[in-house]
Amino acid sequence: MASPEKPGLLYILGSARSGTTLCAMLASRVRGVFAAGELAGLQPDGDPAPCGCGAKLTQCALWSGVMDAWSRASGKSLAADYRWADARLGRQRQIPRAIMHAQLWGRPHPRWERVHVSLVRAVAEVAGADWIVDSSKSPVRALQLARSQRLRFKAVHVVRDPRGVGCSLMKDVAADPAAGVARPTDGVSAGRAARDWKRAHALATWAAGRLGAGATLRMRYETLLRRPNDAMRAIARHLGRDGAVEDDETSAWRRAHVASGNRMRMHPSTPVFQEDEWKGRLGRDDRIVIERSCKRAMQRLGYRPVGEG
Repeated sequence: MASPEKPGLLYILGSARSGTTLCAMLASRVRGVFAAGELAGLQPDGDPAPCGCGAKLTQCALWSGVMDAWSRASGKSLAADYRWADARLGRQRQIPRAIMHAQLWGRPHPRWERVHVSLVRAVAEVAGADWIVDSSKSPVRALQLARSQRLRFKAVHVVRDPRGVGCSLMKDVAADPAAGVARPTDGVSAGRAARDWKRAHALATWAAGRLGAGATLRMRYETLLRRPNDAMRAIARHLGRDGAVEDDETSAWRRAHVASGNRMRMHPSTPVFQEDEWKGRLGRDDRIVIERSCKRAMQRLGYRPVGEG
């Protein structure tokens, strides 16, 4: 195991519904890697969504230990520091402020770092892992964590066909805490889904470019679906752990302690489908709206509108 003084962080960038939880779960099958979930949303008093093991975070043996270690490392001001960090440096509109501080001082703001880097280190300590996977997706979070001298940093940028993202974003999702869904989500229009995808993809691409040569691995969602073992081996190589993959052609994963993210984290085993669902579910008019809005970015990524070669 790596020295606990400098644990590794594998950060996953991408749009909502792009497969970041799936990527994290696959990464966790590389020995020494622990998929923590979306750490950006984890609050000092726990999270309303359950752990992947089914228990509330405050009652989960692993996460209750993480919360204790986080509190000890951050001190009595953890709750106040968390609120300050979220309000001042936790939103996408605050990217310029976060970058300015990192460029001037060569590190994240000390108060922000005390909260969020201490959480990563607490997870590594309790989970006994060399690398922690944070699937929070936020570019501003990635840029700040990458500047911390207390972590080793790598990133994966997951890209997915915007028609698949749109098909998922357009669905209503009812609250079901037992299934890992803490709050209901209303579906959006095809136009809104397309705009959200373009913005998220542009910001993730921009952030990946600022992380430096060799720091970011781009991974297609379709590769995660169709060739999961190839994806795992690519992630292992990216982390310098080539040959440390638990090879399993059945694509069934252990139930892990993923704290937050897509509801698939609650499944004891998750099937890997050979085709993306949008091809059978997305209506023609909605598909055309998304294709026209996202055409240039789609073409750069190798996705073609229906009817094109």
